[in-house]
Amino acid sequence: MAIVYVETNFILEMGYRQAENEFCERIAELAENGLIALVIPSFSIGESYETSHRREKERDSFVNDLQARQAQLNYSSEIGRLEIHIKTVTDILRGSVVTDFNRLNLVLARLANIAEFISLNPSSLILAQEYQTTLRMEPQDSLILSSVVSHLSETNPSECCFLNKNVKDFGQPRVRNELRERNCRIIYSFEQGLNYISSTLGS
Repeated sequence: MAIVYVETNFILEMGYRQAENEFCERIAELAENGLIALVIPSFSIGESYETSHRREKERDSFVNDLQARQAQLNYSSEIGRLEIHIKTVTDILRGSVVTDFNRLNLVLARLANIAEFISLNPSSLILAQEYQTTLRMEPQDSLILSSVVSHLSETNPSECCFLNKNVKDFGQPRVRNELRERNCRIIYSFEQGLNYISSTLGS
């Protein structure tokens, strides 16, 4: 069975229903049907929640700024109508925060039932620190890569891929080589990843 590694972006794509959510859903369904082994670094859970919290703060800041600007306006009849529209926008934004967070929790609960989560251990932490120096990776990215590489070294799969949209940090040749040496192909699009997985399944 092919191993498919994914990370934080996969979780967020599904949780926030972003552009490639459809392909992530189909990949998740393959895992649910036992056709692939979906593997995720546990660090991605915390990173997903951190991203959710940051987006919530950004929306709160935008809403507060919008309300402050509204308070500065003179309440003519035209401005009164504008006030109604502003309140509608702020209500929608505040409601979307709750909706997004609830959906993220549902996605994580679903993945907990169909995926293997890789725990961070001392050896992967040491490897992450090495990547921070040799590959000049940010700590978060180094922890993701080291978790995947450590799991590859332990399992030595014959067929696997790593789906990761972060081309900026994971697109450098040395990162690709780290994975290629362990028979793992990195793919920077969930659509392309699904196409590759389908080709290995003969569908």
